[in-house]
Amino acid sequence: MLHFIGFATGQRYDTTKYTDRFGGPANFLCLPNNPELSNRTIPGNSFIYGTEYEENFLHSDSDSEDVPCAFCRSNGSASTAMFPGRKTCYDGWKMEYLGYIMSGYFGYRASSYICVDIDGEYVQGGKPDIDGQALYATGTKCGTLPCPPYNDNLAVYCVFLLYFFVVAITLGHNDDTGDINKRLLLNDPDIAATRLANVEAAIQNLKGEVSKLKVDLKTEQTRNVQHETKISQMTQSLRMIQEYGSSYIRWGRTQCDGANSELVYSGYAAGQIYYDSKYTTRFGGPGNMLCLPNNPELSNRTAPGNSNIYGSEFEESTFGHGSRQEDVPCALCRSRNSTTSVMIPGRKTCFKGWKIEYNGLLASSCNTCKASSYVCVDKNPEYIPGGETNDNQNLLYTTGTICGSLPCPPYHNNLELLCVVCSK
Repeated sequence: MLHFIGFATGQRYDTTKYTDRFGGPANFLCLPNNPELSNRTIPGNSFIYGTEYEENFLHSDSDSEDVPCAFCRSNGSASTAMFPGRKTCYDGWKMEYLGYIMSGYFGYRASSYICVDIDGEYVQGGKPDIDGQALYATGTKCGTLPCPPYNDNLAVYCVFLLYFFVVAITLGHNDDTGDINKRLLLNDPDIAATRLANVEAAIQNLKGEVSKLKVDLKTEQTRNVQHETKISQMTQSLRMIQEYGSSYIRWGRTQCDGANSELVYSGYAAGQIYYDSKYTTRFGGPGNMLCLPNNPELSNRTAPGNSNIYGSEFEESTFGHGSRQEDVPCALCRSRNSTTSVMIPGRKTCFKGWKIEYNGLLASSCNTCKASSYVCVDKNPEYIPGGETNDNQNLLYTTGTICGSLPCPPYHNNLELLCVVCSK
C-alpha cells in the first residue's frame, strides 16, 4: 500500500567551504511531496538536498536526473528486510522490488548504501545537474570480501523482501449414518393387531423423542458453530502470533542463537574502505555497513568504480583472543513471535518486557577514518576461515565513551561501550 511519494534526499555531496571535512549526516530520507512546513528559519548548520543519479547506469539517460521515492506499507507482512547481493527471495519471503546497491561517491561526503529500484524513475521536471546529493552504482572489491563467491568490480544486486504469514484453517465434520433393519413376521391377526397398536404407540413416542432431539440438535449445532468460530479465531490468532517476526543482523557470528530465532542467511560484514590515499582530505562516502550473503547472485555488469564495498576486519584484539586482522562474518536473523528488534547501546541486558537476542561490544571505524556506522559485535565473535590476512579495507574498532556533552556519571570516560540486541 502506497502511503506517500516524494523526493530522495540527503546531505550535499561536496562542500567548497570545508574542503577537508567530509562527515555530516550519512543517511538518506524520503521527503513527501505534500510537506507540512515549519515557519522557523534554521541557523544554517545542517541542510538536506535533493538527490540525483550521477551515472548512466540504470538507464542510458539517467545521469543528472532527480530521484523520486515512495513510502510503502505491505498489509499482512510480518517482517521486512533488504538483502544485498541477491536478486531472488529465500524460502518464505516475497519480493517487493529488485534493484542495485547505490551510494554517494567514495571520495565525497558521508552517505549510505541503499537499494535503488532496477527500473528507477525520475522526478518529473527535475532540475538537471544541481549537484545536491548524488547516487552512484556500488561495486564489490575483493580482499577481505572473499572472491569467490563475489567478483571484483561487479555491481551489487539487492532485493527488498517481505515475510508473510499464511493462515490455513480446515474445518471438517464426520457424518455417521446407519440403517436399522427389522423384520416382523405376521401370522396371527390378533397378534398383528396388538403389535400394530404397540407400533403406533411406539411411533408416537418416537415422534415426540425425535421432535425433542431435533430441538436439542439445533441447539447443539448452534453451539458447534459458535465453538468452531471461536476455535477458528483462536487458531488464526495463534498462527499470526507464531508467524510474526522481526529481523536484525548479528555482527561477528554466523548463527542465530536467540530464543525462537532463525537464520535467514550468513555472510560477510562489509562497508567502504577506511582510507583512500588518492583522497587524503576526503573522508565521506557511504557510512553504513551491509551483511553480504555467502551465496550471492552476481550481476554481470561492471560498476563504474565511484562507489565500492569491501569486506570488514577486526583491527584490535579487544573483540576476542586473536581477533586482530581477522575477517568479520555476520548473520541475518529473524526473531519469531516479535514485531520489533532494536540495538540498545550502553546495555548488556534488555529492559523489562524485552527478550535478548545477543549482546556484545559497540564498534565502528576509527575517528580518523572515513565515514562509518556503529554496530553491535557479538561478545563471542567468530572469524571467517582463511581471513586472517591484513587487507586494511573496512576496519572495526571498539567504541569508547567521551565525557562532556555525554554526562559522566552515569557514563565514564574512555570505557568500552557495551551493547545488546533485544526483541519484543
